[in-house]
Amino acid sequence: MKTINMLAVLVLILSAASVALLALTVVQRPTVSINDMDVQAQNHSLTIPVTVMSRGPLGLSNITVTVQLSDVNGTPLMQGAGGPMSAPARSTILFPVTMCLSGGLPSSVVQALMTTDQDLTLTSNARAVVPPLAIVTASITGNYSWGAPLENLRVGTPELSSYSDGYAILSVPVSFNNHSPFFNISGMSNVSLSNSTNNDVGSGVLDINAPYETNYSGDLAINFTVPQDQQNLLFDDSNLSYAANWQIPTNVFELNLSEPLIVSWKAPISMLELGSFSITPFNSTQARLRFEISFTDNSSFLALGGSVSGTVFEGSNAVGSIGAYQLSVSPCSAFSGTLSGFVDDNAPGPLIVKLTFSTPIGEGSQDFVLG
Repeated sequence: MKTINMLAVLVLILSAASVALLALTVVQRPTVSINDMDVQAQNHSLTIPVTVMSRGPLGLSNITVTVQLSDVNGTPLMQGAGGPMSAPARSTILFPVTMCLSGGLPSSVVQALMTTDQDLTLTSNARAVVPPLAIVTASITGNYSWGAPLENLRVGTPELSSYSDGYAILSVPVSFNNHSPFFNISGMSNVSLSNSTNNDVGSGVLDINAPYETNYSGDLAINFTVPQDQQNLLFDDSNLSYAANWQIPTNVFELNLSEPLIVSWKAPISMLELGSFSITPFNSTQARLRFEISFTDNSSFLALGGSVSGTVFEGSNAVGSIGAYQLSVSPCSAFSGTLSGFVDDNAPGPLIVKLTFSTPIGEGSQDFVLG
């Protein structure tokens, strides 16, 4: 569970803070401190032994201690309290402070801990009684430099390749620096790709080996389902927005992160234009129609095959047809060709040509006015 994962991170943070966080001094200079002791995580809480030393001739009673761990923006991560307890004169006792996760931590806070080095703040407050009347309080704030296991995580620009039967391969460069002495990131990382409606549209696996104080870079291959909006895919360049959901294996627990991913789709039929045309007599009922078309295959990986054909309309009435023209266009190249067909000889116009492209990635059409 994410709650348990977050708890484990904070256990590591606190167990690493070996310097005493709080000293409460009264007349006989008793001290209360939280030290590097055994830290146990149970039931979504941390139980931390607190050392109380009463070094003078007077004892302390009703000792209470509160501790709070906050991130760089002041968001409370964990809070806890211990006591009340008593400490006889010139004695040392132990009692527990239990810290619990702050409720409803935003996923952005958790992700920031995993991906950003930051100075966490540990704030402690104490209250004690020197019988019969004296009440003393104190507070102290300390910093702990947290090294993120995925510092400077970069998910680069994905590139599409190898289209087949509605699927393409996305190649995504990934890099980060492991600044955490607690996390050894090693193993197979599973990645799922989800769209704006939270449906999975792709998946991939990345083999990662990134021990402490190492920099990692690699390329993730995602088997990607091309959207079914064939009309737009054929004719329009667009940016397709997704979320890459990562499961990253470590020696502590599995990290779960989500990163935005923008796929730049380049249309294989871009800047489609209808050039000059001619209508010449053919027989007593029909005329021959010829015209030029041109477009550019903007895709860097998708060769355009299939055919283009058409229907000629006068208003809503079909008055002619354009024969199929076979297409074979290489990626990143221009195409031009002459299409021909027949129209009714008595059609007064204006005429509208509906060009239909039948290709391996689907079918789409555009209308042009002849005039």
